[in-house]
Amino acid sequence: MKSRLLSSSLVTSLAAFLWVGVGAVSTSAQPPSPPAAPKRISAAVPPAWTPSTVELKEGERVEFVIQSGSHGVVIQNWTAAKEFLEVEFAAQPPTFPEPAAATSANAMLRLRMKKAPAQPVSVDFICTVHGNGMKGKLNLNAAAPKK
Repeated sequence: MKSRLLSSSLVTSLAAFLWVGVGAVSTSAQPPSPPAAPKRISAAVPPAWTPSTVELKEGERVEFVIQSGSHGVVIQNWTAAKEFLEVEFAAQPPTFPEPAAATSANAMLRLRMKKAPAQPVSVDFICTVHGNGMKGKLNLNAAAPKK
């Protein structure tokens, strides 16, 4: 009987702590939504990025994927771009200051726009195999003006 009383008292104290410390817990709360699927830029033969230009907003991701052929990607001017972009995945460890990944299978590089610039920013990328003959652009949209 004493242990039941103790257990009941402990449960009541814990419930009170949660109510005061955390706030009322709603049973109708939904789990957080998974992040949206990344936008895809595909590399194929003949050498081309498809699409060659992608618009990104804060929190969005872009994934570079090889469809056919041998390709890699280098984000040009990574030193400036890394203020707004972060590497989430690389098929091969990125080499800095310019992240590059070269592979022949599936996703080779995924970036996330971690912060919106005050003004729109364009970031160029090229294929490590085909150079300027296979280039593209990430347009990083500016943060919405604060009201």
